[in-house]
Amino acid sequence: MKSFFYLIGLLFVVNFLPSCKDMESTYEDFVVPGGLIYTGKPENPSVHPGYNRVEISWIKSSDPSVTSARVFWNNYQDSVLVNIPEEGSSVNVFINDLPEKFYSFFIKTYDDEGNSSIPTEVLGTVYGEKYRSGLLNRPIVSSEMNESGKIFLEWGTADVSGGAFAVDIFYLDSNGEKVIERFDIEDETTEMDGDLDKEYFFQTAYLPDSMAIDVFYTDPEPLKIQNINITNKYLKNAKRPFLRTDDWDGSRYGILQDWIITDNVKNKPGGYGGYDNLNEGHSFGVERWSTEAAIVNGKIYQTFTLPAGNYQCVFSFGSDNPGVGNTGNDPRYIVVAAGNTLPDVENINTALASVSLVGVGTNDSRTIEFSINESTGISLGLLVNFTSTRQNIRGNQFQLFQIN
Repeated sequence: MKSFFYLIGLLFVVNFLPSCKDMESTYEDFVVPGGLIYTGKPENPSVHPGYNRVEISWIKSSDPSVTSARVFWNNYQDSVLVNIPEEGSSVNVFINDLPEKFYSFFIKTYDDEGNSSIPTEVLGTVYGEKYRSGLLNRPIVSSEMNESGKIFLEWGTADVSGGAFAVDIFYLDSNGEKVIERFDIEDETTEMDGDLDKEYFFQTAYLPDSMAIDVFYTDPEPLKIQNINITNKYLKNAKRPFLRTDDWDGSRYGILQDWIITDNVKNKPGGYGGYDNLNEGHSFGVERWSTEAAIVNGKIYQTFTLPAGNYQCVFSFGSDNPGVGNTGNDPRYIVVAAGNTLPDVENINTALASVSLVGVGTNDSRTIEFSINESTGISLGLLVNFTSTRQNIRGNQFQLFQIN
């Protein structure tokens, strides 16, 4: 009988022991023989670098007694207390106003009895002005703005290995706020809408580390468009199909709209000139036949004021123009002059710039460049001395560029 009760008791002990072990399994990792108790350590701690700050994060310990933590640095001289949230599986703490350098942080967790974990070390870098001031802005190889205000940029090599990931182009609105467009660092070219009346800047954005919490920017630089098409800002009716006034011969010749035309250019019956619709080309044109009076110092031009700067004027004939022409060898020039008119042919050397169109093919163009040191009234256009028979010129467009 005694053996029976002994056997029953032994079976009870054997079956009870596993359940007791399950109950204690949550705590046994934190109990040290001799009576010392250590709370659970942070798991997978990491440092997220920022601008004179860091974010330190870790996975909450499985120890349910942990209620707080403290992060130490500078050999335990500085620290910050962290309350462990009941919800969520991770802990995040920001440490601000840190000098720029490499850090060794130590994290210890605590329970309500003051027991702590063994310190856990995690390493990271704080970045600041020294790092930021050494960043390189992505260079611009070429830049231009077309007559519609579209900006086209070709970029140089960016410091991708140093963390460059984007370029911001921005301007300041009337309230001084940035209006920004961001472009990926992998883009070799950029196209964007522009406005001649706005001043643009650009800066390169960097992340020093894939885990960084702050973006670092180079100093902004003015976006100097090297080649700005300012035709539409200063010239009117400068491109084929050229416009004429309502008064014309109903077929071919008319008065060119928006241009100043000397009377000797208006040599067609009815007093028309400057507009030539040969083959429905709607061309900018001057023509003289042997039965017509000589055109001495004939001028077609516009006047406007330009600010100080460097400029380029292009006159094109154009293969797409069915009425294009450049016949004869009498003097003909594209001229840019200071003042409210063009000089005469004998005084062509007084112009800011000029180029002869004699012999230029009808698929070609000619360019002149000029500079002014202050805001100046400008006259730009065509100057001819047609005194021989069969002289004509019928062109496609004028373009005016500001060159930086």
